[in-house]
Amino acid sequence: MPSLAALGGEPVRKEPYLEWPVFDQRDIEAVTKVITTGRWGGFPYPGPNTFEFPRKFAEMQGGGFGVVMMNGTITMEVAMRTVGIGWGDVIVRTGGDEFIILLPEINEATAIQCAFRIREILKKKNKEGPHLSISFGTATATKGTSFTKVMKIADDQMYLEKTEKKNHQDMQVNSDQISLFR
Repeated sequence: MPSLAALGGEPVRKEPYLEWPVFDQRDIEAVTKVITTGRWGGFPYPGPNTFEFPRKFAEMQGGGFGVVMMNGTITMEVAMRTVGIGWGDVIVRTGGDEFIILLPEINEATAIQCAFRIREILKKKNKEGPHLSISFGTATATKGTSFTKVMKIADDQMYLEKTEKKNHQDMQVNSDQISLFR
C-alpha cells in the first residue's frame, strides 16, 4: 500500500493550489472603508453597507433581492420559519443532499402542508434563477411505531417521487429528441 504524501509517499496533486484568498485593490479599499467608518457590524442599524451589499449580491446571483443575516444559524432559522418549521422541530442532514425534518406533535396533513409550502417557495424561486428540484416523503409515527419503520415509509415515498421526476424528465428529453430527429 502506498504511503501518504505527508509521510514521504508520492503526492497525488503535482500542481500547487491557487493562492487564497483572491483579492484585488477594490477589496482592500472596500474593507478599509468599512474599518475606517468604525461601523463594522451595522450598529447602529442600518449600517452604511446594509443595503448595498445584499443588492449587489442578489444582482451577481441573478436573484430578485438579498437579505443580510448575522450568521448561518439565523439564516437557517428564518428559512425554516418561512415554511412553518419552528421550535421543537428538528432538521438533520442524513446524506449528501438528504435531510430529515422531524415535526413533533403534528399530524400527517400538517406535514404534507409543510412540504407543499416548501415546494411553492421553490416554484417561485425557480422562475427567478437556476432550476432546483426537491423530493419529499412524509410519514407519521403513531405510538408503538418504530423510527426505522417511519423512516422507511418516508424514504420509499421520496425515492418514488425522485424516480417519477426522473422518468418525466427522460420522457421530455426523449420527446424532444424524437421531434428533432424525425
